[in-house]
Amino acid sequence: MRAAVVAGAAVDLEVVAALLELPVEVAAARAERALAARLLVEDEAGTGYKLANDLVREVLYQTSPRPTRVTRHRRLAGMLADRPEAAAGHAAAAGDWAAAATAWMAAAANAAGSYANRDAERLLDRAGDPALEAGASLDRGRVLVALGGYQAAFADQERALALAVEHGLEELEAAALEQLGWTAYYHRDSAAASELRPQVQELAERAVAARRAGPTARLLAARMRHAEGDLAGARAAFDTVLGEPDPATQTAGQAYLGLLLEHGDRFAEARAVLDRRIDACRAAGLFRPMLTSCFAATLACANLGDLRGALDRLALLERMLAEVEDRFYHARAATAGSWLRRELGDLGQARALADQAVDLLGPATIGTHPGLHAQLALAETALVAGDDAEAAALLERAGGQLGRPFGYRWRVELRHAELASRLDPPAAEGLLQLARAYGSTKYQALALARLGRRPQAAELAGACGSDDLLAQVAPPAQVRAATERSAAGLPAALRPSFLENGYLARAVPRKDS
Repeated sequence: MRAAVVAGAAVDLEVVAALLELPVEVAAARAERALAARLLVEDEAGTGYKLANDLVREVLYQTSPRPTRVTRHRRLAGMLADRPEAAAGHAAAAGDWAAAATAWMAAAANAAGSYANRDAERLLDRAGDPALEAGASLDRGRVLVALGGYQAAFADQERALALAVEHGLEELEAAALEQLGWTAYYHRDSAAASELRPQVQELAERAVAARRAGPTARLLAARMRHAEGDLAGARAAFDTVLGEPDPATQTAGQAYLGLLLEHGDRFAEARAVLDRRIDACRAAGLFRPMLTSCFAATLACANLGDLRGALDRLALLERMLAEVEDRFYHARAATAGSWLRRELGDLGQARALADQAVDLLGPATIGTHPGLHAQLALAETALVAGDDAEAAALLERAGGQLGRPFGYRWRVELRHAELASRLDPPAAEGLLQLARAYGSTKYQALALARLGRRPQAAELAGACGSDDLLAQVAPPAQVRAATERSAAGLPAALRPSFLENGYLARAVPRKDS
């Protein structure tokens, strides 16, 4: 029945059988069962079947996974090439606007050749249909986003939205709104992001409210709430997506949920979710969610104190990025690598990776989430190396950028305040208040330790299951045990440097002290 509703209201058994690669007799037997269940009825001529009513078709069509529907429409467009008007309808339903226009023009030529000029005019109108133009603009916008051409993508998507609104094309209107929202979200790290920022939340909410909004619109809203620091609101929005029947939407939703769990200091849960998503995203062709899963899994492992796991996942991320020109993700990988090298005691490589991240992003991105994290990586490397003057200068420069809005600013605020409290321990009171406001267990623990309240800090670190955090905030015996657990998980070649020069190891009290 799901195949039949894609094929059309009239059920051509031979077409449906070919679509499902079934013998016609098997398809006929199934159609008879559907007839008995009153899902099909005989047509007026008594020579075929048709769907019992529009509600049956709508329910079966809308609850079929979109990738399955698109694949079937594409196959039908090819199978019906000798019936160009029918082929055009299926090509359009699959989003293949160029093929649809070509097929309608072929159908018009056939009609004109038969002197059916009114039909030819109607079909030529379809070939120049606003829906085709809007769909082509959306397709071009998707390609431009993948290439990083966000402003050009915006122009195409706004054109598609205008056409959809003008001609009452509700499904295309919902798609255009959603694409505009995603483009603005991805554009948040670029130089012109601040100009677009006021539109982003509005676009996301309009996309969700659109009459034909799909589940990926709710996914966009969840990501926007996450970026603004509303973790509870983001989780509620993600939960509405995770029950969707479309496997690709569920897979992307789980990947982004994993990042939310990591940012919510639920590191072990995040690692478990993200590790399952990496391969699932690769299989589904979801490139951005795949990168997000791998990057966030690196962070989750590092926060747990599983440095070997973090190194393995970072190496995987770097392999994924080897053939990709995405400077923002290359910079994120370099920043994560700088953190791991500081933990392992290789300050020279940590500094080189932080410099690489800053160079990749350039001066235009200084006041953005990845740009500021790259600067803070430099500041932390200077702190660990004992160069308080350089660290203070870098923190002052970064702090001057925190007054403007940008995505994930709350993450940068927390890290900036934590680094500042290392230079000025009484500033940890401000960090504690900020961490409580954002609901961050990790940064509350770091603030409490800096204020001399280590038992309370250790209790919070234990709740996170984080040996990395315990090694920074706990009383001496717990610090030693947590550091030794992290060391035990490392390859033998990396343990000496970690135990002698690593950032965590410096806090380990000597056994004879």
